[in-house]
Amino acid sequence: MISWKQKACNMRKGYIMKISLIATISMLTISAFAQTGPRGMNGMRDQIKLQVNQQYQGQSTIALKRLLKQQRPGLDVQAMDLQAVLLTAKSKAGNAQAVLQVGQRTSYPKTVMGNPRAFNRPGPRTFHTIRLQNPKLGDKGVWQIDMRGNIKVKDVTLIVKQAQIVQNVVINLPARNIMQGHSKLALKRMIQQQNPRMNLNGADLVKVTLMAKSKMGRAQATLVTGYNSSYPATIPGLPRTFNSNGPRTFFPVTLIPSRYANDMGKWQVEINGQVKITQVIITLKQKGLAPIPRRGGRTLPYPRGRRGTRRGGRI
Repeated sequence: MISWKQKACNMRKGYIMKISLIATISMLTISAFAQTGPRGMNGMRDQIKLQVNQQYQGQSTIALKRLLKQQRPGLDVQAMDLQAVLLTAKSKAGNAQAVLQVGQRTSYPKTVMGNPRAFNRPGPRTFHTIRLQNPKLGDKGVWQIDMRGNIKVKDVTLIVKQAQIVQNVVINLPARNIMQGHSKLALKRMIQQQNPRMNLNGADLVKVTLMAKSKMGRAQATLVTGYNSSYPATIPGLPRTFNSNGPRTFFPVTLIPSRYANDMGKWQVEINGQVKITQVIITLKQKGLAPIPRRGGRTLPYPRGRRGTRRGGRI
């Protein structure tokens, strides 16, 4: 027979064990959330603080990628999408300006606050933090802060998230066409005819490769995206092989979109001259791109071997 004192003692021990177990689980959970990955990366999104501690005057620039590589050499910049930058700084006159440049785009200018009395004071409360939003998400070009005025910068914080894995999708469209004079290939219409379920609204045009030849060897091809045109490319060829359908008589002609291209506009190839085309290979890049139905045209990985190379090199 267990006395009431033993029962109370057992209940007290059980209660203490339960409290200890809850406390242990809580500490493990907090540790798991607080633990960061290699050199500051934490899951899909993180804030990376970089120390600057410099004074800038006039027109000045902070190269963010270079600063990131210097202070966090273990991080892969190519695997990050920059969302925004927090700039902790102060200006002497209170009217300095700062903008974030990503690729060819710049954010709206922000004013760097400050006053002459607190400019030379080292206290953290004399600095102000402003947020500069990325004007072009997903851009892999330059990351830099452009400033104007007499500014002291304490640090910058990069708000990044891990970039999604993006793979090129290559659409191989047969095009047994003989074109003369000034002619056009409407690429979006050709893609929709072969793959009617494909959504091109979020796709980026990487390049277009024509398997073609011209009769006189001096025809020109230009890629038009939106209101911008690429540099013209010459389509080689010989009069004696123009009427042949042999695969070795065709040449790969690669067209790269202009750096100022607008992917939301038209995609078309403009051709001047007498040209015969056997294939149009369109390379797209899009996050979360759904598989293209096998209907007419074929979706391939990056072309390899004899189909996608010329003398052992990529087209």
